[in-house]
Amino acid sequence: MGTELLLLLIGLAFGAETIEEAALVAVLDDRQPIVQVARAELARAAGARLGTSGAFDLKLKGKADSAVAGYYDWSAVEIAAEQQIPGWGARVGAGYRASEGALPVYYAERETAVQGEVFASLSVPLLRDGFTDAGRAAITMAEADLGGAAARARALQVQLQREALAAYWGWVAAVAKLGVAEEQAALAVARDAAVRARVSQGDLPPVAVTDNQRALFERQAEVAAQRQKVQQSAAKLSVYWRGPDGAPRSPGVDEAPARPAPPDGAARATALMERLPSLLAARPEITEIDALIEQLDAELRLARAQRLPGLDVVGSAARGFGGDDKALTQPELVLGLRLDAPAQQRKARGKLDELEAKRLSIQQKRRLMLDKAAAEAQGAFAAVEGTAAAWALARQGAEAAEALAVAERRRFEAGDTDLLTVYLREQAAGKAAGEVAEALSAWHVALADLDAALAITAAAPLQP
Repeated sequence: MGTELLLLLIGLAFGAETIEEAALVAVLDDRQPIVQVARAELARAAGARLGTSGAFDLKLKGKADSAVAGYYDWSAVEIAAEQQIPGWGARVGAGYRASEGALPVYYAERETAVQGEVFASLSVPLLRDGFTDAGRAAITMAEADLGGAAARARALQVQLQREALAAYWGWVAAVAKLGVAEEQAALAVARDAAVRARVSQGDLPPVAVTDNQRALFERQAEVAAQRQKVQQSAAKLSVYWRGPDGAPRSPGVDEAPARPAPPDGAARATALMERLPSLLAARPEITEIDALIEQLDAELRLARAQRLPGLDVVGSAARGFGGDDKALTQPELVLGLRLDAPAQQRKARGKLDELEAKRLSIQQKRRLMLDKAAAEAQGAFAAVEGTAAAWALARQGAEAAEALAVAERRRFEAGDTDLLTVYLREQAAGKAAGEVAEALSAWHVALADLDAALAITAAAPLQP
C-alpha cells in the first residue's frame, strides 16, 4: 500500500458527485412517506381545533307560524342572531319579530305592535360557567392535542434523522472497507509478476508463487464479501435516500464521499451538554406529556367549575313600532337571576377525583421520562467521547501498521524477509485501515445519537 492508504481509511475518491450528509438530511422531510402521515395527523388535530371554535359561532335562527284552521286567525314570524362570547361565557342575542291577527291568550308573548318589534337579550354566568365552560375547555384541550401532535411529528423527525445518519455512515464505512480490500488485492496482483521473476532466478522457492496466489484468492474473496456488504448497506440507505418522486434509490460506490472529515465532536458535544436541562425539557416526548397535562388541567378547571351552582344574570330589552297600543310600543327592559344547583354533586366530585389522580400519575411519568432522558443524553455524550478517542487511537495504529507493511515489503524486495511475513504485515495494515473507517462511522453515529437524545434536528418543524 502507498501513502494514499490513510485517505482510504476514511473513504475513497471515485471522481463522481458524492452524497453528503447534509444533502441526505435536507430531503428527508420532503420524500419520506412517514412524514406525510405525520402531516396528516397534524391536519387532523388542526381540524379538530377549528371544530371546537364552532361553539362560539354566530347562530342565526328563524321561525314562522300561522294558524291554518281553528277559531283564531293569526300568523307570526321571528328572526334572530345569537352568539356566545368567549371571555366570560356570556350570551348575547338580537332579532326582530312581528305578528298579525288575533292571537289566543296562551300565545300572548308573540303579540307585537303593527310594525313588529326589535329585541335583544343578554345572559351572564356569575359562577358555574363564568370561569370556564364546556366550549372553552374543549378549545383548550384541542389546542393541547394539536401541540401533542406537533410533538409526535417532531419526535418522528428526530428519529428519522438518527436512523438515516446511522444508515449513511454504515454505508460510508462499508465503501471505505471495500476500497481497502481492493487495494489489498491489487498489491497481491502487482506482486505476482515479481515473485515469478524471483522464482525463475532461483531467489525464491517455487512454492512462493502458490503462496502468493493463495493470498490473492483470499483477498479477492474478501473484496467480494465487502462488495456484498456495500450493496446491503446501500439498500438500507435507499429507504432514506429517495429520488424526487419519493422512490428509494440505492447509491453507487462512486457516490460515497471522497474524504469525510472527522466531526468537530468534542466542542459541539460539550456545548450541547451545557444546555442539557433546557434541551431535555424541549424533547418531543416531554412536550407531548406537557400537552397531555394541559388537557387534564382544562378538564380539571371544568370539573371544579361544574361543582359551583349555576347563577346567571339575564336581561332582555324590546321595543315595538307602529300603532297606538302603548303596551306594545313602550320600550321594555327586564332583568333577572336564574339559579341551578344540584344538591349532592356526586357526579362532579367523582369526575374531579378521577382527573386529579390521573394528573398525579402523569406528573410522575413525566419525572421518570426526564430522568431517563438525562441518562440517555449522558450515555450518548460518553459515546461521543469514547468513539472520538477510539478513532484517534485507530488512526495511530493504522499509521504504524502501514509503516510496518511498507518496511516489510522493502525488506522482501531486498531478500531479507519471506512472503508470509509480508502477507501478515499487509493483513494487519488492512485490518487497521478498516478499523479506522469503522471508528469514524461510529463517531458520527454517536453524534447523531446525541442529537437524537437532545431532540436536535436540522429539519424545520412540520406544519399541517
